[in-house]
Amino acid sequence: GTSHGYSAINWMHAIADDSEARVFSYDIVPYPTAQSLEDADSRFTFHLKSQADFSPEDIDFRSVDVAFFDAGHLLEYSLAAFEKLLPSLSPTALVAIHDT
Repeated sequence: GTSHGYSAINWMHAIADDSEARVFSYDIVPYPTAQSLEDADSRFTFHLKSQADFSPEDIDFRSVDVAFFDAGHLLEYSLAAFEKLLPSLSPTALVAIHDT
């Protein structure tokens, strides 16, 4: 989720020196933090939908190097999101799941 945006802000710091890197965030609530992050850096994109509704179009069909699930806090949501994301993961992708 995006909520206060702490995770997203940390990811934005992590990619600060990589002009090609992107951060995509999902939440079912339109938190003001998401708009602020999008306004501050075009490399951040917020999607107002569940992570379980991921689609490759959401990330411009890019390959995913790092995925951090920090939303639904229920195993079935993380599994559903992972199954949809799996074909988009790079061969060396790192996947981390919080609170599941």
